[in-house]
Amino acid sequence: MKRLLLWILTFAVAVSPLSITARAVSVSDFSDVKPGAWYYESVSYVVEQEMFNGTSDSTFSPQSTMTRAMFVTVLGRHAGISTALSNGIGTITASNVNMRTAPTTSSAVECVLTRAAEVTVLAVDGDWYRVRYGSHTGWVRNDLISVRDEKYTDTAYNKWYSPYVSWAGETGVASAEGSLFHPDRAITRAEICAMLYNYAALKDAMLPALSAPFVFSDDANIDEDVREAVYALQSANVITGYEDNSFRPEGSATRAEVSAMLMRFFSVTTFAPPATSEDPFDHGSVPDSDVPGGTTVDESWFDDACFIGHSIVVGMKTFFGLKNAAYYAVTGISAPGILKYDDFTLQSTHEDEDGKEVHDTGTLEDVLEEQPFGKVYIMLGTNELGSEPYHVTSYQNSMNEIVDLVQRTQPDARIYLISTPPVTQTISETENSRFTRENVIAFNQALKSVATEQGVFYLDVFSLLSNSQGYLPEESATYDGIHLLAAQYAVIKDYLRSHT
Repeated sequence: MKRLLLWILTFAVAVSPLSITARAVSVSDFSDVKPGAWYYESVSYVVEQEMFNGTSDSTFSPQSTMTRAMFVTVLGRHAGISTALSNGIGTITASNVNMRTAPTTSSAVECVLTRAAEVTVLAVDGDWYRVRYGSHTGWVRNDLISVRDEKYTDTAYNKWYSPYVSWAGETGVASAEGSLFHPDRAITRAEICAMLYNYAALKDAMLPALSAPFVFSDDANIDEDVREAVYALQSANVITGYEDNSFRPEGSATRAEVSAMLMRFFSVTTFAPPATSEDPFDHGSVPDSDVPGGTTVDESWFDDACFIGHSIVVGMKTFFGLKNAAYYAVTGISAPGILKYDDFTLQSTHEDEDGKEVHDTGTLEDVLEEQPFGKVYIMLGTNELGSEPYHVTSYQNSMNEIVDLVQRTQPDARIYLISTPPVTQTISETENSRFTRENVIAFNQALKSVATEQGVFYLDVFSLLSNSQGYLPEESATYDGIHLLAAQYAVIKDYLRSHT
């Protein structure tokens, strides 16, 4: 099967502006987004994050083209900007229009406005605009005035996108052509990259370098002013090219395609929390990976790999999609516990009391002795987190035992110790919680010591997934603040592919 590209090969044309004000609680509200669709998970993500609304109460319109107005609205919602309207510019469209002192035809006349007079629009109240003309302030009925955005001549006032367009223009997230914003024009791939790159810069966010850079076959068609943005997002695995290695910068994108891109962008990008004078976090206190990033290997690298660990490794089996890798993982298991666990499925079989052939079960040592592996990945630690010295000592001793076991049974394998992932600030600061940032850091320091002493590799997934304060972003975690959402598994997989 051909790989599914982030940019689906679509040549959609500009469509009439769609209302995106219909609120939705979940993806299940949409009749046109079915489970099993390639975009189902990403649409669910953007809806749950309240970045996208539906085009009606029951439709998402996944194949409709994304417009520039729609895209800046999505980013503005993520930024949590105020939706209060800025001032607009109004042009009087009739002769001798009365400016009223209140939004009623029975109120007193403040002054009379001539046709083509320009006023500043201050507010909206039903069918009336509150306006200022010189020293006069009053109300004009909406059928007697044409109103546009104060900054852009082609952007209407009091539309669903109005505050977002103004914000994007004022902050530099979106560029324009002089006084023209082109809100209803289909957004291009190059414009999406530029806006995401500008948004990351606005938020002092960091785009990771997860893939080795390469030059798109149509690089000459990428404008110089967006080239840096395009390749930064390519390196972060937010975008990929077509099968002919082209980027097609002027191509359009559907709402489904953009939802997929946004899920990847917000999954890999580290956004700093609001500035605070409390609890500064120094990433220098966290061990760094001793495996430098390099060329990204293809998935066949994992054909002779096995993964050992707890529920997050169970999640890797679910979300990595590596058909030939082996997994020896148990939900809720600890490092000491996995050494005693004896219910792993073996390749050997026996007949049960009914004469049916069933697989034998055994210990971790039993399964490792059955077949050779080229790579062994181990992730343990979350389930035994604790703040007492003996918690760390027990974990470190058990990890040393596990590495000893793997080295004895798999003498030719590369061994990778994967750090304990971060937890959310909410669970970390919950009273009497053992799932704290400080405990995770202490365990990872112990794990790095094991890797150094044993001469094996340490992979720093903690720093990969944490924000600038050392916490797992709330939007990246399940309800318990510990387990990861599907998007984070994609980030880990890409990291493992580029850190070999």
